[in-house]
Amino acid sequence: MMGAMRLGDGIARGARILVVEDDPSLNGVVCAYLGKAGARCTTAFSGTEAFLRLEGDAPFDLVITDLMLPGASGEEVVARAVGRGVPAIVLSARPSWSC
Repeated sequence: MMGAMRLGDGIARGARILVVEDDPSLNGVVCAYLGKAGARCTTAFSGTEAFLRLEGDAPFDLVITDLMLPGASGEEVVARAVGRGVPAIVLSARPSWSC
């Protein structure tokens, strides 16, 4: 039987990840955890800031976003990321959401 996959065994090592979360504490925890696995995190604290980061010169391998953000919504961040060919993971306290 295969053991549990640990963060760092796969995509996170060396990956450039955009973390979009308006709560500075949660943003920091997510980036610290991913950083320990070898990922290179860039933070954004609003949907608008996420747009600026996505349009910048640095390509991302993954976007992790909250849904409830100031500026542009998390749904808009997901659409922009996916439109640029970047997969997205939603991390939110909102009880439901559909693509």
